[in-house]
Amino acid sequence: MRRVTTSIHGLFDYTGAVAMVIAPQLFGFSTVGGAAVWSFWGLAAVILVQAVCTDYEAGVLRLVPMKLHLGIDLLLATGLALSPWLCAFYDPDSVFWLTHVLVGLSGLLLASNTQRVPRYIQQQKVRPLHANATGLTASK
Repeated sequence: MRRVTTSIHGLFDYTGAVAMVIAPQLFGFSTVGGAAVWSFWGLAAVILVQAVCTDYEAGVLRLVPMKLHLGIDLLLATGLALSPWLCAFYDPDSVFWLTHVLVGLSGLLLASNTQRVPRYIQQQKVRPLHANATGLTASK
């Protein structure tokens, strides 16, 4: 059962994007540079744009369906978790790469436990297309 609501997911999107921008300085790997830093900053930008464009409570433009958003999240989180090896900045003598793995795994956990349909869409009452198709009303 997916326990994280889309509104909570939206909160994580915006705060997570900000946290990923400051993470290299906070965790001391900004001096490493290269893919170790740019993977966080680039991902933060993608998360922010995606959050603004997603059709959920935190979205502004509401162009991207939530299911697609979650699929993209799964791909991005997997890429981040594997980035120390894919981008060749894994160093067994240091631990900065572990930040990428842990944040990536956290993203996988969040995306896989978030509801696929925003609550406001679930609560909308949709009239069947065939209702009142004859033009007759019950009030006559």
